[in-house]
Amino acid sequence: MVPFSADLYQHVFSFLPQRTVLDCRLLNKSVGGLATVLAFRHVRLEACRAAPVGFIKLAFNEGLRNLVREITLDTWVGPEFNYHANLNYEEPKAFLRALPHLRSFRNLMKLNVRFNEYCGNEDGDDWGGISFEETYDFRFCILDAVFRCVAGTWTESYQREWLEEHDLEDDVSDEDVQDTFLGYLDANDMFPTTPMQLTSLTISNLADYDDRRLTSSEAFMTVMALPSLRELKVLVTVELVDYAPEDAVWLPEQYDFFESLPQTWLSPSIAQDLRVLSLYSVDYWGWNPKMDFRVVNPLAGKQSGFPNLRVLALGNYIFSHEWQVDWIASLGRCNGRGGLEELYLDDCPIMWQARNYEPFDESKTILGTDVDGNTIEICNEGYPLKEIMNRDNPTPQLDEPGVKEYDLRWHHMLETWRKEMHGLKVFKMGSGDWRGEAADIDGNPDEEPLNMLSPADQERISHRMKDTVFLNYDSPSPPAPDESDSRFKSRTSGLRQDRQHILQYLQFNIGIGPSPWLERDFGSKLMRDSDSGLAEYERCRTKDEEALKTLIQGLEKRHRR
Repeated sequence: MVPFSADLYQHVFSFLPQRTVLDCRLLNKSVGGLATVLAFRHVRLEACRAAPVGFIKLAFNEGLRNLVREITLDTWVGPEFNYHANLNYEEPKAFLRALPHLRSFRNLMKLNVRFNEYCGNEDGDDWGGISFEETYDFRFCILDAVFRCVAGTWTESYQREWLEEHDLEDDVSDEDVQDTFLGYLDANDMFPTTPMQLTSLTISNLADYDDRRLTSSEAFMTVMALPSLRELKVLVTVELVDYAPEDAVWLPEQYDFFESLPQTWLSPSIAQDLRVLSLYSVDYWGWNPKMDFRVVNPLAGKQSGFPNLRVLALGNYIFSHEWQVDWIASLGRCNGRGGLEELYLDDCPIMWQARNYEPFDESKTILGTDVDGNTIEICNEGYPLKEIMNRDNPTPQLDEPGVKEYDLRWHHMLETWRKEMHGLKVFKMGSGDWRGEAADIDGNPDEEPLNMLSPADQERISHRMKDTVFLNYDSPSPPAPDESDSRFKSRTSGLRQDRQHILQYLQFNIGIGPSPWLERDFGSKLMRDSDSGLAEYERCRTKDEEALKTLIQGLEKRHRR
């Protein structure tokens, strides 16, 4: 029998379930070594597992822990508990006990942190009395520990504080965990003092709360300034108002959060070297709450913004102003590839009209002086004033909202990008798999038919597929419903690109609920307002479609060269 090459074995193993790869370690010495490398490349620490003994033992095994390149941390406690239902929630102590072992995986390159979708203050008395399990304090606790471990600032004294704070020292019952955990408390335990060389950070359901305890910490700033960190992918979740969803627009935390992004998660230290940025929110953002990308790293001359960016994916981002068109066209000017190479717009419509309390912003902001001595000034015209969108300010509610029109159209945007973005190779717009209905098969590592699993196991697998839309933007588009196989989850979880999901417009109307955002109303509104509205709508629709077709055809020609 002719032996297979190592490359062939690795290729075969890459298609096998993890459980099968682990079994392949027993084939023979040489093949077993290859299987071991792949089997331990990605490991998970999940709160739904009662006793994460494997993660702790792996952290103590120097040979195996050095093989780990990717770790997923998930705070979900399992299908037995219903979140956001005023039930008695207990911290996942086994998970908290194992979490600090993250610091032992020194060859880690990719870190994924997953939170629950519900966020807010603990008691929820302000908004209907429904409590939040993963409060701002809980999320800070997790992220602070994660950043300390990655930054190399998790110390023995902080370890003791962690144990006391979460009452973990007396919470050791399982014999296997006890033996390992007590060894973890030994004086000879490892407390690294240098940061890991992380290349990718993803966070699912980051709360829309500007927690300065985290973002002003030494550990956070150390990690976000790592020269090795080239990929940042974030899905932002928002606080809900259950009894009156339309009132969520008045929550002040969201405005502080998005306003702070250029100084925190998108600070100049990370913006300079970032290659891939995926930024999604479960609700519309960009116009309200305002997120001004012009404020990201603005004073570095040609190195301003994201000078080395190659891939940008935005989810639920609102276009409304001309500067946004130019900003995207300017991305990656120093990446050596002619600019941005891939652009994905996931449910990112143009806002054509806003009905909101007046006055609208008409101010200008001086950001400072760049490296060439030029004064950098930006115009804020057409945005809602932050002080008006504050729930503690009742004055605007006494006035009749005003209406503002926005002239931006898709054909103008697409034509500008076609002419100016010479490095662009991939452009996709559409609607992603926000509900996890066609998510990646990695969520089902054993590839068993879902209808043969227990309901609890099915829910565990489905959970791994949830809230991954911000990671799957570049996957193939999902099949039509009649083409899918109900026995398995599909690998295809990218953007749906049929006509109803592209080239969309929407309106903001502060006086309606449950959401102030009116989707797909552009044509009907024009037709109601004037006799020529139908013709105007059809002209715009035709121009938009022709501009998109021309852009895609140009990219296809560029790809064939």
